[in-house]
Parts: sequence; structure tokens; C-alpha cells
Amino acid sequence: MALYCKKCSKELAMTGLMKFHVESCYGVAKEQGEFKPEDWEKAKTSPLTMSTLYFTTEDPSATSELYRKAKDVIWDAIDHEGIRPSVLRRLEGILKSPTELGLFDHRNFKARLEISGTVQNEMIYYRKMGGGEYAAATSGDAGPFAATFAYTNTDNYRYWVSSSLKKVEAFGNENAADNGDVIVRITFKSSPLTKFSIKAHQERGVQADATVVAIHREGFAEIGSISNTADVLEITTPKPKLDYNLGFTATHAKAMKDLYVSFVRL
Repeated sequence: MALYCKKCSKELAMTGLMKFHVESCYGVAKEQGEFKPEDWEKAKTSPLTMSTLYFTTEDPSATSELYRKAKDVIWDAIDHEGIRPSVLRRLEGILKSPTELGLFDHRNFKARLEISGTVQNEMIYYRKMGGGEYAAATSGDAGPFAATFAYTNTDNYRYWVSSSLKKVEAFGNENAADNGDVIVRITFKSSPLTKFSIKAHQERGVQADATVVAIHREGFAEIGSISNTADVLEITTPKPKLDYNLGFTATHAKAMKDLYVSFVRL
């Protein structure tokens, strides 16, 4: 159990340091009201009395404005539909730990929480791209994906789309070759989740496996990465599903062309 000085908020590594710390922290002046001689005499003979008078088990910094804001964001997340169960458990752990609360980037998490949600239509996806990519995608008869795969002619390049328009508007498209401001809506005949082999993007070997479609939730309210089948199931099995991002490779180009219905600039 941690002990924190009521005067300076310092955490003590061990109870044996209490006497030394009190003498050092309160100083020789022994201000009336903060350090009463009669209390000190009692405290020197009783570690329990000393800990009660001069220390607390609650980190005083946890009552600061920064900690309060972090707690508020976490409480909002706990009651949010766009949070995975494992992330929820992680947030509950942070809420109980003053140390982790102090390290929690609540501003960044709040921004991501505001765009996290559930899939509205499993056949509709969004992508942000530059004007050059859009022009190439909409010229000729090869379909809207061929030109991008041809331009980045590597086996492991992934064409990322998101189920969330808010996410694409706010954060753009991860790993995009051209970080422009054109947003397109891609409509498929059916959900890609049922047409392709889907695996967690951070699972061992997946990034180098061009045969699978990768899934992640970069840009959403997440802690850690999507790295195993359990993570994927947390995203794709709820009804409605949680918003997600999909990354296709050139291996999927023909199937994507056959599956898509429309490619529209917003």
C-alpha cells in the first residue's frame, strides 16, 4: 500500500522512511497547525499514528484537474457503444490507478472517442485520397482500384478503407500514398467480411501475408493494437458491429472490382 505525504504529495517507497521524511518536509520551524509537537511525540512511538497524521493512501495528485478530466473521459468511454470489451476492462484498470491516470492521454482519447461508433451499413466504406489518385481511379475501364495498386506495385501495400466517414474526415487514411482531401464512398454488393479472409493487422505474419484482408481500428478509441482473433471477434460479431478499417492488397484487386457497385466522390 502506497503512502503519500499530506504536505508535499511525495510517495514513500517504504514506511521506514516516514520519520525522516516528516522531519525533512515539515522543517525545523514546525508550523503550528501543520506540525504540533505533542502529535509528533506520539507519532514517533507509533508508525500507525505517524502514517495517519502525516500521510494518506490516496495520491493527492489524483484530485487535480488533470486527473479529473482523465476520469471524466474514461467514464464517458465506459458507457459508450463504440468501445470493445477488452478496452473497457483496460480503462477500468486505469481508473483505479493514479499512476496510470497521470499517464493517460485523455485529450487524444476523447477526440477518438467522439468518432468511434458502430457500422451503419456493412456494404459502404470510405477512403481519403489525393486528387491524382482520384483522377486515376475514375479514368479508363480497369475499375477504381487498379490504378492505385499499379502505382504502388508492391506485394504488401494495402489499400485502406474505413466503415466510418467521421474517422476518414478526422484522421485521414493510414498509409495513404497521397494524403489529399478527396473522400470517396465505396459501395460493395455485399460485406467484404463475408467475401475475404479477415485477420488482425498486428497478428504475427499478417502484414506480410498478401492473401488476407487486414483489419484494425487505428483512429478509433483504442488502447493497444488489433493483434489476434479475439480482437477481431470483438469488432465483427456485435450487432451492430464496431466501426473498423480494412486493408486490401493487390491480390484482392480483381475480387474488389467484381464486388463493388459504386465509387463516388463526396
